[in-house]
Amino acid sequence: MDYRLIQFWPRIQVHWNDNGTLWASRGRDIITSSDNGQSWRKVTRLPTRPADRWLGVVEPSRRLLRLDIRSYLQLNSHEFMVFRNGEIFLWRHGDTQPMCIGQMRRGQGPLPQGSCVDDNGNCYYGEYWRNPQYEDVNIYTWRRDEAVWQLFYAFAPGAIRHIHAVQFDPFSRTLWVATGDQDSESNIGYFDTALFPTRMITVASGGQMARAVSLLFTREYVYWGSDRTDGEENYVYRWCRVTKKIEQIARVGGPVYYSTISQDERLFVSTIVEGCASERDSFARVWMSVNGVDWHEIRRWKKDVWPFIFGNGVLFFPGGSTPEGKMYVVGSGVQKAPGTWVLAAN
Repeated sequence: MDYRLIQFWPRIQVHWNDNGTLWASRGRDIITSSDNGQSWRKVTRLPTRPADRWLGVVEPSRRLLRLDIRSYLQLNSHEFMVFRNGEIFLWRHGDTQPMCIGQMRRGQGPLPQGSCVDDNGNCYYGEYWRNPQYEDVNIYTWRRDEAVWQLFYAFAPGAIRHIHAVQFDPFSRTLWVATGDQDSESNIGYFDTALFPTRMITVASGGQMARAVSLLFTREYVYWGSDRTDGEENYVYRWCRVTKKIEQIARVGGPVYYSTISQDERLFVSTIVEGCASERDSFARVWMSVNGVDWHEIRRWKKDVWPFIFGNGVLFFPGGSTPEGKMYVVGSGVQKAPGTWVLAAN
């Protein structure tokens, strides 16, 4: 099934779809829409340092310094959490502006699917920064009954470079993680919190096949696509919950970063442009599957003219629910971006 472009919202980056209510950002402003993007209402404005306030409105400096929202969590219809520029903000209905509730120990914040909220309202994020010295890398949690960030799990110094994904599996009700980057540092697994201390159960490791930036959960499988593989082809893989075996499913034309699943159980992944050997051209793409086995491209976006130091050509998907027959694709480092494209199934 193909998708057609029906709308483009320039400068608006949709972060969450809460059962039809869209939550997005436009610069430092958090905005929302309850009529499919026909009108937008400003909710609040993210606080920022004076220098960053000016640098953030200039396109080259905003991109070079990575001043956009890194990761976004909608806790409920009147609360959200934002990771931006090394700080964590919490907003509750009635607040004049978001409150800073934490600061990154290292780096500017988790990747878009590097933070999550579980079904009890507890939040988690994984550290992401270049980590040239291979220091310890941690996952932190914020629990509603304590309202303070605490260490959830620590990877020992030298074990990994950083964390790509921290996601909640609604079927097993467990927390999953994906790490990178080299073969020995690439792991996909989940945490057994019934043990003390918490134990990580690894399902894939030891090669670029296990280098993932996001995960997709269905009742029978866990899916992911391989990240940059330095010359190898990139594939979509899946791990069977029953047999515990991994299958190589389909080849895609570039490193896979982000993914989502729609309400009618269509699977989507995006391939990005970062200048590696496995890319077939300078287009970022969205791929779709209705059965988990057969994958095909539904749309492509060309990398913009800016050098890679200003950011790769990346396609994101909002968190929350992806409606049946419609897709929101958020672009960064591609032509016409930043903005959100609205696609509809033919």
